[in-house]
Amino acid sequence: MEAGYAAALLFLTAAAICEIRTKSLPVILLTAGAIMTAAYELSIIAEGDWVLYHFMLALLPGILMLILSFATCGSMGAGDGIAALIAGPMLGAEESCAVIVVAFFLSAAVAGSLLAVRRADRCTRIPFMPIMAAAAGMVAICT
Repeated sequence: MEAGYAAALLFLTAAAICEIRTKSLPVILLTAGAIMTAAYELSIIAEGDWVLYHFMLALLPGILMLILSFATCGSMGAGDGIAALIAGPMLGAEESCAVIVVAFFLSAAVAGSLLAVRRADRCTRIPFMPIMAAAAGMVAICT
């Protein structure tokens, strides 16, 4: 497993634990994740393998999640989009998109299951970071 992917999994796991416990993502965790991403990107620049196009593509899923957050008036948390922005460059463009797609499908499956057994209604908020961390693990195993 690549170092960037391992760092992203570590960040997403810490975010998942925080979101389960406090139902929010602390600014200090997001800051630490941003510092990890910056350090990872600087190491790629030092190696001479950095490409702006790939970096921008890796940010795209997080940007789309932020747009969804604002379009749904906060039904999807902005912290989830910020976390996707932070993890995206460490994951890479293709893996970042795959993680978000798998996370959306897993989220739908979890919500559908909870609705089916009447443990939730349509207004119940489901933490997305644990689902995103699980999706990142699944993508890591499958690739």
